[in-house]
Amino acid sequence: MNKILLKITLGAACLMSFTACNDFLDKDVEGYATDKNFYDTQYKMQSALDAAYDVLQSDSYNDQEWRFGEAMGDNVYDTDEGTSSQMGQLVNFIFSTSNTWILQRWNVNYKGIHRANQVIYNIDRVRISTDSYSQYQEIRNIYGQAKFLRAFYYFNLVKSFGGVPIRPENETVEGLVVPRSTAEECYAYIEKDLREAAVMLKPSYTGTSELGKATTGAAVGLLMKVLLYEAKNGVPSDKWNQIIELGKYMVEGQPMTFAEMLKWSGSDEEWETLREKLWFKPKRLIQEGTAGEYEAPTYQMPNLSNVYSLKYNDYYGNALHNGDKWSYCFQFYSDGEFCKSSVFEVVFKESADGTSGDTNEGYGLEFFNTGQTKMYTLDELLDNIFATGDARREYFIHHQTTTFDGENWQGGEGRVVSLKWY
Repeated sequence: MNKILLKITLGAACLMSFTACNDFLDKDVEGYATDKNFYDTQYKMQSALDAAYDVLQSDSYNDQEWRFGEAMGDNVYDTDEGTSSQMGQLVNFIFSTSNTWILQRWNVNYKGIHRANQVIYNIDRVRISTDSYSQYQEIRNIYGQAKFLRAFYYFNLVKSFGGVPIRPENETVEGLVVPRSTAEECYAYIEKDLREAAVMLKPSYTGTSELGKATTGAAVGLLMKVLLYEAKNGVPSDKWNQIIELGKYMVEGQPMTFAEMLKWSGSDEEWETLREKLWFKPKRLIQEGTAGEYEAPTYQMPNLSNVYSLKYNDYYGNALHNGDKWSYCFQFYSDGEFCKSSVFEVVFKESADGTSGDTNEGYGLEFFNTGQTKMYTLDELLDNIFATGDARREYFIHHQTTTFDGENWQGGEGRVVSLKWY
């Protein structure tokens, strides 16, 4: 009898506890950010944009970037090029989708795309306190940077895989499977993002705390590179003409209108609709007679010829080390950071306690002393590929050579390394 009563008592207690738990779980939890309330301020949107930039600083991104860049070229020798290794499979083009670096290149760039999409999809949730032109400009600048980053990540993918799936800006469980787009569709998507970013972004930044953010020049520069990949050598096409026009605008200062940059003709979309979509201040909110707040199709793009230079000048316009023969190389040292000839740089966080990896957000010099160091062979590069007297011979450092910033580089007998890579 006691056992039966005990069971009944315990059962009642459990029932009461479940009921209490349900009541507790049904209550709204306050003080936590959700996808519905997180993107409502400029500060929160900036945090989301920072996350899209952060992918560029990760080891996952950088470790695959050099592998699919110079390391797979014929002029580079890798100590791990056997067909049994993951890297060797890449170099010899006998890899499958299970290859570590193929998967990493796919995953890390889509990670960046997903984060950029969060900014782009939610940008209209931002609430502004006033209708001031500057507030629209700040939100538009965040929007443009996200557009640039998304195009950057897609460009990495299309270079390696050809046509890839173009992910929806709003990801849902029902829409996880996205069919593969053609390479032409991907390039058109990238071009559109970069053209819109070019009109939304600032031509330059004045504060050092903002250095590293994408600018109009970064968007135009990347757009020209994208067009180069689309154009075919020796085959006349409009892509070559577009590159020339963009180059004249960026380098020579030839005027270009918003309509020309956006390739807007008025047949597909009303200009005011496009303006508002790109976070320009709506015409209905601009007081009559206010100068500089309404951007018409004939509005001039900012002059970039005074922002960038083919000469290697530092951030302030001074010649790097008085224009001596090593001025090109100094742009890859701290003296040349954000120099006039650089259009986009990734900013890395410096660790106070000396930790490395993703904690430090960047490789240390010891990376060049590992068994998988990427170096040029002296015979293949300097004797066979570079002609006698080629000026580029000057830009390589040999084993146990002291570099210009005082580091003693040791890469192994008979090996040299590009100062740019170093």
